[in-house]
Amino acid sequence: MAIGSTTARVPAKEYGKNYSKGFDAALEQALGQLSKEIGPGEYSVEVRFALDVKVTNPGKVGYIKVFLEAT
Repeated sequence: MAIGSTTARVPAKEYGKNYSKGFDAALEQALGQLSKEIGPGEYSVEVRFALDVKVTNPGKVGYIKVFLEAT
């Protein structure tokens, strides 16, 4: 049973093609949000990484996202 969840997103244009730095930034943001929402403690967290992509030729990444669900 989930005790809380949050999603953070950062604009991909701030990171160019260095998506790993964007994922790091979104993860830090999401962890801060989750900490504020459910407080400190020990719990498991499911992490999902995603990109919002506008499908064109070539495709363009709009946002880098991280979803956290604490259980």
